[in-house]
Amino acid sequence: MTTFAAVFDGHGGDECSNYLVDVLPHNIRQAMYAEKEALTAAIESSRSMARPEQATEDPASELMRKILKKSYLKTDKDFITPKNAPQSGSTAATLIVMGRRLFAANVGDSRVVLCRVGGQCVELTSDHKPSRPDEAARVRAAGGFILHKRVMGELAITRAFGDKSFKMGIKAIAEPEIASLVMSHSDEFLLLACDGLFDVFRSQDAIALARQELIAHRGEPAEVARILSDQAIRVRRSRDNVSILIIVLRPFWEV
Repeated sequence: MTTFAAVFDGHGGDECSNYLVDVLPHNIRQAMYAEKEALTAAIESSRSMARPEQATEDPASELMRKILKKSYLKTDKDFITPKNAPQSGSTAATLIVMGRRLFAANVGDSRVVLCRVGGQCVELTSDHKPSRPDEAARVRAAGGFILHKRVMGELAITRAFGDKSFKMGIKAIAEPEIASLVMSHSDEFLLLACDGLFDVFRSQDAIALARQELIAHRGEPAEVARILSDQAIRVRRSRDNVSILIIVLRPFWEV
């Protein structure tokens, strides 16, 4: 069983984010299908490891990293290559769950966060911003520059899909960072959201409120996402759009 979920946060127009909704999962699916036999063998090999949940690298993770990187870069290239390509861009925070194995990939500053037993917060992605020294160095090494804490003086994120005019001579700006882990049976839920939420909530605080409301409503992730977004926009005065997905892994409120 495989589950795919994503949050795309567009800027400069909605063409890029709308493109990603259909094309990115399609490209990932095609790449996984092309590596079907190798992926099956890699997963079986990883399962045979003594303690796979403690492995930072294993055959399945290594192959999925290649698949996701290839799919992200192909999707970006196909979007920006046409002469009349839109100038818009988008972040992406994506999640693939295969059984208990989880792969989180991101470009930009949308996040994937895991809530473990008892409300423990685990950030599975790291924001791509010029304030990260390694990201600023990567942009400069790729031929760009940072000015006023923005890429080329304009973009607030260091990796994105689209943004064709910023990529003249700059390589791999849509390359994802990828995290993988084997989930515990006690893990509770996953939260995916764009920066409009995390501008006003720390990840741990967002997890704590979502968990509290999931218990109060005995589930209902859509209603809890609405409550969380309302808190971000109306109470904490987020000045950006807020998109949230909550994926419940088990009915922990019944314990």
